[in-house]
Formats: sequence, structure tokens, C-alpha cells
Amino acid sequence: MNNFVRYSVLCLVACFLASCAATKFSEQEIKQLENLVTDASFKIESDWANPMLTTGLASLQNSGFFNVNGNSLTNINITGNSNYFRIEKDSVFANLPYFGERQLPGNYGARDIGISFKSKARNLKKYKAKNGSYKISFTVNDGNYSNESYNLIVQVFPNMSSNISVNSSHRTPIDYRGRVIKSVDSSSQN
Repeated sequence: MNNFVRYSVLCLVACFLASCAATKFSEQEIKQLENLVTDASFKIESDWANPMLTTGLASLQNSGFFNVNGNSLTNINITGNSNYFRIEKDSVFANLPYFGERQLPGNYGARDIGISFKSKARNLKKYKAKNGSYKISFTVNDGNYSNESYNLIVQVFPNMSSNISVNSSHRTPIDYRGRVIKSVDSSSQN
């Protein structure tokens, strides 16, 4: 990767982090989020997938694959794609599209190549930041590939925006940005 691209990516990340750090939230927004996290019952729908920059993805960018609907190499619009992340007490559920490279072989011929799980979270931890946002970290196994596991960090903000970071034992990392939605009856959801 050339220095200009590397510098551009670093500048964008720094601007994003600075804008998040400078954001002030109302007491009502902070309380609403605190209730959702305390109840451990909410859903996230993601609008953007942010895969890690790799040589393989750069090849797709050069072929014009990402030049649609404002997409770029590390910012893919997944609005309208059926995706979700849900947490209910100590159980987590997810079905997220995946863009990136597989580092270790998986189940060939599997129908679902995304990130999918329905399981109890292991090592579940919650941290509250000074600005009222929360980080929730945990480990879980993939629902389709029994030997693949994920370390997730879910960050939710009082304005109901979210960031999900997924580190896989078999794939390159990916982040998702979206919005928090209060969960309703889980039997009627994905």
C-alpha cells in the first residue's frame, strides 16, 4: 500500500475518532442507552461494513467492483441488506455480511458465508465511558463453522449509533456501523 493511501486512511480514522470524542450527549440519551445496556436487550442494524484493507480487496477496487452507491474499498453500504446483531441477557445473535479474506479454510459448500451465530457469550464484559457510551466485549463461536470463533467489541452511543468490531480466528477483521434499536419480543425476531 502506498504512503498516500495509508496517510488518507489514518486521517479519516483520526477525524472519526475526534468527532466521536467531541460529541456531547443529553442526559435523556445517556439514560435511555443505560437502560438498554442494563436490561441487556437490544438490536443493532448496520448500515455500513468496513473491512480491513487487504491486497485482495484492493484488486476488487481496481476492477471497479466497489464503485457503486458511494461504496469504497473500506466503506461498503449494506443498507437494505438483511443484517442484525442482537443481545438478550447473556445470549448473542448475529447475521452480518462479510467482506474480506479468509485466512484458514472453512466449510466448503456452506450456504452462509457471512458472520452468523446464536449462542451464549463467553467472557462478556461491559464498560461505560465518560461520555455515556458503552463497550461490550465477548467471545462466541460461529454458527456455521464450529472451529471458527470471534472476539467482538460492540460500542453503542447515547445517540443510538453503534460500531461492531469483529476479529475472527479464520478471517481478516471487519467493523460495522449502524444504529441501536430497542428489542421487542425475541420470538418474533431473527
